[in-house]
Amino acid sequence: MTPETEVLRSDCANCAGLCCVAFAFDRDQGFGYDKAPNDPCKHLDAACRCAVHDNRKSHGMTACALYECYGAGQYVVQALFDGQSWQDDPAHFGPMTEAFRELARIHTELALLRQAERLALPAGPMAELNNLIRQLAPEDGWTLSDLAARPAGQLVKASRRFLADLKSHLT
Repeated sequence: MTPETEVLRSDCANCAGLCCVAFAFDRDQGFGYDKAPNDPCKHLDAACRCAVHDNRKSHGMTACALYECYGAGQYVVQALFDGQSWQDDPAHFGPMTEAFRELARIHTELALLRQAERLALPAGPMAELNNLIRQLAPEDGWTLSDLAARPAGQLVKASRRFLADLKSHLT
């Protein structure tokens, strides 16, 4: 696996505010206002940083503090777009936000499966777990064409089925 896929925690300094752009915000879910997907958050500054980070609660943005991309943001910016931002080149906007949405799902599953690795599982389920991890974290890393060819949906479904079935192996 590549080092980028093994860093399963956010590094906002090496991202481009992708979570603040790619996802929709819903006031009823702990955001200060409603926002459509692919609209930059009104609190995102010119450097792709949160201008209200230290005062998110007072701006109604409590849900932001709960979100973890598990490294998907910096992977998209650094590994897939060579350190460039959607602000550097507007042509990157659509591909970056789509790649981020896919990799955020993939990295969330990887984080869950990495937790499952700590369990004392029989050989069969452990082999299945390792296979899922290899699929979610390919040895050569992800490319934009890989993400387009293998959308996260099927991988996430397989991971969720596996995780749901784990209870039958636990005592």
